Amino acid sequence: MSIASLLRLLWRQRRVVIPAAVVALLACVGVLIVQPPVYRASAAVVLLNPPALPEVTPENPTIPPEYQNPYSRFGDLSVIVDILVKVLDSEPVQQQLKAQGLDGTFEIAANRDFYRGPIIDVAGEGPSGSAAITNTNLVIAELERQLTTLQTSQGTDPSYWIRVETIVTPDKATTVFSGTLRALILVGGLGVVLTVGAGLVADSRFVRDRRAAREVSPDPETDYDYDDDYDDGEYEDGEYEDGEYDDDDYDDDDYDESLPGRSSP
Repeated sequence: MSIASLLRLLWRQRRVVIPAAVVALLACVGVLIVQPPVYRASAAVVLLNPPALPEVTPENPTIPPEYQNPYSRFGDLSVIVDILVKVLDSEPVQQQLKAQGLDGTFEIAANRDFYRGPIIDVAGEGPSGSAAITNTNLVIAELERQLTTLQTSQGTDPSYWIRVETIVTPDKATTVFSGTLRALILVGGLGVVLTVGAGLVADSRFVRDRRAAREVSPDPETDYDYDDDYDDGEYEDGEYEDGEYDDDDYDDDDYDESLPGRSSP
């Protein structure tokens, strides 16, 4: 069946197709209402090494232990990045963020543009642009607090702390359509399939009933005048001579002789 013939078929069955299409359209509108858009704000922070330790001299033979930051001994700030990402992904910290007013979700990960670098990407999502920006700032503040807690627990002097500096501020939010778009495509595609299917089923049933009526009562004056429903000649005798509904394909032997109006020879 060509596209043109399919379109003609759907138009012939518009009494079924149009209501089905309206229902599909309403379902798509319902998806947009039930699943509002989500906004996302992004930021990035960098970890900065503490200052170098004082040199050992005869006057200063030892370095005070509070100057020695154990987290700086790794020699690779990416280790601290991994630690902070795991800490903020933990359930207790997420609960703390919600208690502080987190309205939505967030993501935190090492920057993918640098292999094991000191940059951390932070993103917050929320029901509005302002909520997304607020969520991102909350996560950055919590990241700084967790880093401070880790170093304070080691008794490190604040002068020798690893510090956090924001390099990309979350000053704007963009709309995220991924979830809404997926749901809209799913519902819309299902609606198209059901609409076309309804037209095909209705057309097939009409043709079957019409042929059965002709077999039962071949009199042109019969009460089975289905053409009254299609005054514009949509179903002409040559409509189905292309092989789709060829009367020659249906011999008398294919019909049950017990049908009303038929007698055995």
